[in-house]
Amino acid sequence: MVELFRAWGVRHLFGVPGDYSFPLLDAVIESGRLEWVGACNELNAGYMADGAARVTGLSVLSTTWGVGELSTLNAMAGAYAERVPIVHIVGMPSSPALQSSMLIHHTMREGDPLATFRMSASAACDAAVLSVDNAASESARLIRRAQAESRPVVIGLPMDVARTVVADHGWVDESLRSASPPGHGHIDPLSTDEAVAAIGARLSQSTRACVLVGALVVRLGLRRQALQLIERLDIPFATMWMDKSALDEGHPLYCGMYHGRLAEEAVREFVESCDTVVNLGALWSDVNTGAFTAAVTRSKCINVDATSVRVGSARFDHVPMAVLLDRLCALPPCPRTGDATMPRPSRAADTTMPPCPAGLGQPRGTGTDPIEPDAFFPRCQQFIRAGDLCVVETGTISMGLAPARMANGADFVNQALWGSIGWATPAAIGAAIDCPERRVVLFTGEGALQCTAQELGTVSRAGRSGANLIVIVVNNDGYLTERLLSANTEMPYNDLAAWRYTALPGALGADGWFTARATTCAELDAAMAVVSTRGGPALIEVVMPGRSLPPIGHSLRRAVESLYQKPK
Repeated sequence: MVELFRAWGVRHLFGVPGDYSFPLLDAVIESGRLEWVGACNELNAGYMADGAARVTGLSVLSTTWGVGELSTLNAMAGAYAERVPIVHIVGMPSSPALQSSMLIHHTMREGDPLATFRMSASAACDAAVLSVDNAASESARLIRRAQAESRPVVIGLPMDVARTVVADHGWVDESLRSASPPGHGHIDPLSTDEAVAAIGARLSQSTRACVLVGALVVRLGLRRQALQLIERLDIPFATMWMDKSALDEGHPLYCGMYHGRLAEEAVREFVESCDTVVNLGALWSDVNTGAFTAAVTRSKCINVDATSVRVGSARFDHVPMAVLLDRLCALPPCPRTGDATMPRPSRAADTTMPPCPAGLGQPRGTGTDPIEPDAFFPRCQQFIRAGDLCVVETGTISMGLAPARMANGADFVNQALWGSIGWATPAAIGAAIDCPERRVVLFTGEGALQCTAQELGTVSRAGRSGANLIVIVVNNDGYLTERLLSANTEMPYNDLAAWRYTALPGALGADGWFTARATTCAELDAAMAVVSTRGGPALIEVVMPGRSLPPIGHSLRRAVESLYQKPK
């Protein structure tokens, strides 16, 4: 199994040890083929695996049976919702113990040894308990399934099976040869032909079109194909909140973030004025659509999912996204236009220019001025540089940064659908460990950081003190996102303990960090200048006046207040 993971490009095993998982962990350590990354708890380990998989394509997590696997269930549910491929290995009691339903520690329900495993499987696209006979084939099958669907799988590994040496009959190589790349899978040739024809006909009849590029394009490794299609269509593309930076925001066809009525009015007007909107895997969730204020009707849409296509009211199944993109890029010239590449919208009747993304503009404030949102978020935009991996906590932090214009090659990673508070800190650490060549910048709030801060100590283990991780934590006096959503913003359940955030790295054993606490614009400028030159690891605490909301936050607050108003 260790060799199988290594063959798939996995470099680390995230997790928390437990006696039922010792045989696997012993094999990993003794092999030297994977590096063990122990977390402080299983939930954080799951978040770390999530962050690693988002940037490398696949990660592996190990927990023990019962208590360990259920502790990480929330992380696996988030990975399932947001299509992140994680192989979760659950160390289990021996096969005889499971078969006889022995009452042993971590048992949840007497007589039902697989009760917790079924719970774990509910947050996965596939699951299996291994035996000596099926260990090779099932391990390979489940890894292929995780990779093909870009979702978690769960492998139950009894102790006796883990101790058994499975003879190599070429199954590692075979698992690679038989794997379908992400975005492929079962193909219905007739349905695919019909989908391509319907899309070609729709595009050739359109006078104004755009593309919404979804995070699914990134998860399935289809950025190159999506950009090729957009360039051959020669039409603008936008992204929604969950999908930010799915394609390079420096591209001349990028027109900004579409977020309904909550942000970038020019982008909203343009997208909603198009007679054709090609949706490449963007979800129509509440967060993505600006609290459902986005107004693009189904009749306008070409919706492309991982394995299906909808053109208006017509649906075509078993059409993998990767296959569809390749087919669309290979379409013959359009008879009506004589275009030398493919059918594309006619612009003869369209004089409307797509918007140019405004970004956040120049930062306000100097010297001893307080760090208001219009001072902080534009400075963050300037701080982000080409190639950065920005992991952004869901909430007012991502609300402030979402409109930022990202530097070339910089990625914006957030958890906009599942939205589990505290996710971003371990996710950033997992990404930094798996991608040491990239600068990883974590933007988080103090409420989220307090949930999972202990993992800052993880980067100091096994010589990881030099991890290129930069933590920027905003201290704005409590759970600001929860205050925004509450009828009464002063409720005490949104208050937090006052931590000394700059003392955290040292207290958690993470030596060699640069830390600074900024309460004014000048202090923030100075700290960012040091980090820009020095690199990570670093932590900057940014003290912002309480209740200070970015523009999207104000728009959302007004929408929330209207919901709480009593009818007259």
